[in-house]
Amino acid sequence: VSDLLVLGIDEAGVSPWLVNEGPTGVGDPFDQDVFPHVYGPIPLSAVAVVVPLESGADGRFIWPKDLPRE
Repeated sequence: VSDLLVLGIDEAGVSPWLVNEGPTGVGDPFDQDVFPHVYGPIPLSAVAVVVPLESGADGRFIWPKDLPRE
């Protein structure tokens, strides 16, 4: 897989469709495994950052360490 991008999304732009969930689906804000899911359209205006997702020599993806902020 190539040409993948990491998108930084402004939560305010997707708030009607944003649900913070963890593996249990409970959405406990103190759970370390909670992360946002967007269940609806992501307007282009909500995309704040776009960074290429690179892969290493072994083919595994390398997550960007420092995502730029707008």
